[in-house]
Amino acid sequence: MGPYFVSASELDTLLSDLNSTVINTNQSEILSYSQNNPIGDLTEPENEKSNVSDLVALPQALKMLANHQALTFDESYSISKRKLRKGSTKLIFSALQNCKTLEEALVSLAESYNILHGGEFNLVIKEGDTISYVVDDKNFHYQIEAVPLAIELALLGIHCTLSYLCGRPLKTTRVGSKRKNQPEYKHHLDIFSCELEFSRQQYELSYEISQASLDIRLQSVEDIIDVQKNYYEYFIKLVHDEDKANFLRHCKGKLLTASAKYVLVEQEYIAKCLDISVATLRRRLREYGSSFREIRDECNNAIACKFLLRGWEINKISEQLGYSDVRSFTRAFKRWQGVSPSVYAKVSAVKKD
Repeated sequence: MGPYFVSASELDTLLSDLNSTVINTNQSEILSYSQNNPIGDLTEPENEKSNVSDLVALPQALKMLANHQALTFDESYSISKRKLRKGSTKLIFSALQNCKTLEEALVSLAESYNILHGGEFNLVIKEGDTISYVVDDKNFHYQIEAVPLAIELALLGIHCTLSYLCGRPLKTTRVGSKRKNQPEYKHHLDIFSCELEFSRQQYELSYEISQASLDIRLQSVEDIIDVQKNYYEYFIKLVHDEDKANFLRHCKGKLLTASAKYVLVEQEYIAKCLDISVATLRRRLREYGSSFREIRDECNNAIACKFLLRGWEINKISEQLGYSDVRSFTRAFKRWQGVSPSVYAKVSAVKKD
């Protein structure tokens, strides 16, 4: 997951407008950031020669853009002849509190942006197995010229905000951009994790049609604005939580399957099943606030309870789970359930009757 970046040169182009004070402030900030923050986690693709120092971390880039809006009182980054006054974005996203599904939210955003921009530039299209948010800017009233980065970041903001309101990272099937070619580093576009298409006639953010009916969590206007202002951080947390849940579920699934086959489960076995090293298994579990012992205990607890309910003898369960003796198993079970296996079996039998 990540890290995600924005090209400093593209960011400079986007932030350059007729206000020399704003230009100097942001150019200085970009230059300072690029020179003083080497990108250590970025691996340069083979056969590509790109200036890595030209990259600005996405969170920092978003802060620069927010500062620019505050200085210019224009939330279109001064690229539109028809300025978006301060507070326009809040107004647009606050309307989401009346939406119940993802489809309704996409339509609401398209209609709101069109009202403020004074034209039919945004639309939602349902076609086949996809629902798409489309930006058609061919007749847009640009002040100078179109800047693909601006529209791409707008789509990114929509995607991340709606993901949070749906309670899950939405899955994009395709993202289209009018930029002529894929940049050497896709930077911020990597966050979409799907097919990227360039030299398109329109900008497009496409989802599987099955997601159109996803519920939008009811939020207050204040909550929605908070999410929209911090959409990147909220989205990254969603992705992290989903990765954590998926990885732990996968590990536990392998453990349960192995135990059912009378396999003495150790971390080397699970690492092999997941096609990763033991060191990677330990590191990922540690990153997710867990450990191999914790997930093994959780699985052994579930298996032991299931076998006790089936009437298995305690010594057989102990052997099945790989404990050296019954006493070791009993101590572990008391730690999990607060009672001994025999007491648990008796109480469960009474409840069953």
